[in-house]
Amino acid sequence: MLDDFTRAERRRYLGSSDAAAICLQDPWGRTPGDVWAEKTGRVSLHITGNTAIELGNYLEPAILQWIEDKLGVPLRRDVFLISPRNIRCANLDALATLTPEPAIVEAKTAGLIGRPQYIKEFGEAGTDEIPTHVLIQIHHQLGVAHEQPDLPPIDLVYVPAILLGRGFVRYHVREDRDLTEAIIEEEERFWRDHVVTDKPPPETPSLRTLRAMQRTAEIAATIDRRLVDLWLSAREVLGGAKALEDAALRDVLAALGDAEEAKTDGGVFTFKQQTRKQYVVQASTYRVPRFRADKEEKK
Repeated sequence: MLDDFTRAERRRYLGSSDAAAICLQDPWGRTPGDVWAEKTGRVSLHITGNTAIELGNYLEPAILQWIEDKLGVPLRRDVFLISPRNIRCANLDALATLTPEPAIVEAKTAGLIGRPQYIKEFGEAGTDEIPTHVLIQIHHQLGVAHEQPDLPPIDLVYVPAILLGRGFVRYHVREDRDLTEAIIEEEERFWRDHVVTDKPPPETPSLRTLRAMQRTAEIAATIDRRLVDLWLSAREVLGGAKALEDAALRDVLAALGDAEEAKTDGGVFTFKQQTRKQYVVQASTYRVPRFRADKEEKK
């Protein structure tokens, strides 16, 4: 489980969950755009707000104790590694260095709350059949581990898990060096092209990230009126059209960039911070998207 220091350090580097998002394999909808917003300081450290992930964090010690008992040796837990290339880091759940063959240990849970699609990707126990995003995560970790001068060579990862209807299950994954190198190459390209240059990737951030982004400019350049029109149309159709409104607003906020207001043909779109006074609920600040039509258009 991450402590505050490790969370702060992770902002400075690409971690294993970032690798899955950059490779468009994050099962919770994070995109390269989300990673860009986080690493450039536009939003706070990534917090999923996902109950299943929170439960998994609390169950992690039990999973690690189970695999420790199975291996018969103590594990070195919560190992934080930084690549000498100074771009990538890895927060390992544990290292098994006292076994005949050293290995990384990555604990997982799935299906305890809800039923994610990727649970079907967990195969037979004792195999290397694990979900794609987990495969990317552990190969990112292997890549960082290879660059540590004080660690022995490691090309094995144990993935102990608690799965719905199956209980404790253990997987063994051997490194695919080509996959490791491909992930490293993609991460370094992403960092060079988008973080260093502060240029957003083509994949739009999630709506949650766009809502939380810090906005420093009062007014942005003109944005395409069609984006606003689509959002307005979607907002009129409530209920089943809520998902459509979110997608349209996501595009509008992405086009808005760092600003909170923009001109468009026939009006102004705003996304200004509001303050909710404390009555029954706690006082808070938030932003409300609005469109103000030009006077001529109202006639």
